[in-house]
Amino acid sequence: MILLIGSHNDPHLIAIHDRIADQDYQAFILPTDRDSLLKSSFSYHSNQSHFSMPHLGMSDPDRVKAVFFLSPFYMKKGFSSTQEKEFWHFTWRESLYGYYAHLARSAFVINKSIYNALAAQNKISLVHYADIAGLSVPDCLISNSRTEIMEFFDRYDEIILKTMHQIYLEYKNESAMLLVKTVQKKDFAAFEDSGECPVFLQHAINKQFDFRVIIVGEKIFACKIDASRSLYGNVDWRAYDLPNTVHEIYELS
Repeated sequence: MILLIGSHNDPHLIAIHDRIADQDYQAFILPTDRDSLLKSSFSYHSNQSHFSMPHLGMSDPDRVKAVFFLSPFYMKKGFSSTQEKEFWHFTWRESLYGYYAHLARSAFVINKSIYNALAAQNKISLVHYADIAGLSVPDCLISNSRTEIMEFFDRYDEIILKTMHQIYLEYKNESAMLLVKTVQKKDFAAFEDSGECPVFLQHAINKQFDFRVIIVGEKIFACKIDASRSLYGNVDWRAYDLPNTVHEIYELS
């Protein structure tokens, strides 16, 4: 069985699942979204080194022959929390990470390891490997130094603010994803000389379109995303302004 790890509502994971099924292989999505975990059970018996996750649909976790990590654990949303919620969140995370470590020893991990999957989402690592691959990367600054931030604004005409990881904040009592946005020097007038967290600034480029690329082995699957007609998508295509966005399969040479 091929195990796919992430939200069972994730369209990317569903597409991978269906493609595997079309090849007559058995695939299963292990859901890591919070709503699924709220209804799930998990057991590990040390004297047998045995895992049991019946409510996650995993009647026999030891049957897994290969695993692909897309979303090893759900993203925390908003800031409202309690000690009980924090305990619940981190205990579930460490329990699943323990199972992932077991999979790394007993199954073939398509993206090498959970640590590799997590590193692949890190912006600093992405810049490093893009440079090794010979890709042109716009100049960026990740810093909490007010002096360096102000100097960065003096260097370019247009700058965008990104997040180090996809996060959700609360807006009007609802969960909202923080998108890429254009910022100006005056937006950081109140930025403190100390105590601030690092921010991710990038020299804005006048792009024509985006590519979403997935590499499996030696195969490359690319989607061209043209959101240039969208007021919001032209900065960040994840605004999902679908009426003004064109998606199409693209062959990368």
